Formats: sequence, structure tokens, C-alpha cells
Amino acid sequence: MATCSRCCSSQLEPIASTGTGSIVSSRVVHREVDGFHGELVPVTIAIVALDDGPWVYSFIAGTASRCATEPVRVRFVPDVVVDRLPVFQLCPDHCPE
Repeated sequence: MATCSRCCSSQLEPIASTGTGSIVSSRVVHREVDGFHGELVPVTIAIVALDDGPWVYSFIAGTASRCATEPVRVRFVPDVVVDRLPVFQLCPDHCPE
């Protein structure tokens, strides 16, 4: 993001985050692995509500259950980026605080 969504200022500064959150919305899409006419593989894209407040578009490593009755918890995977989006992995049960 190049500007603040509230005030439109470009004076942004990084802040620390826990890196944990819950999937708000997700969709499985099929993408080509190696350029044009490559093999199609399913990938999950999602909007993640971070515990710290912001919502981010991301990729999810693994498959999230669409029938979950509770929010699906995820944790940020550092140093992994796909198409300029952060990657989150599913928490086995609940992410530790």
C-alpha cells in the first residue's frame, strides 16, 4: 500500500505485528505453474483479518475447510511472498498468543 486508507498520507511507517489472524473470506482458484499452457494447480487466496486490526489479501499454504464453524486461524510465513502477496499457513489448532 502506498498511502494510508484513512487520511491518504504517504508518510507511512512500519509497525510490529503478531502475524496471526483469521480468514475472513477465501476462494480456491486454479493457476498455471509454469507460464502459459502449464499445469493448473489449486491455490487458495484469502482476506486475512490480522489480530492487530488490518485486513490483508494473501495466499494460504494448505487447504482451509469451507465448512468450519469457527474462524480458521492462520499465521504469517516470513520470507515467503507469492505474486507480491504475503503467505499465511493454517494453525494446527489455535495459534499460541
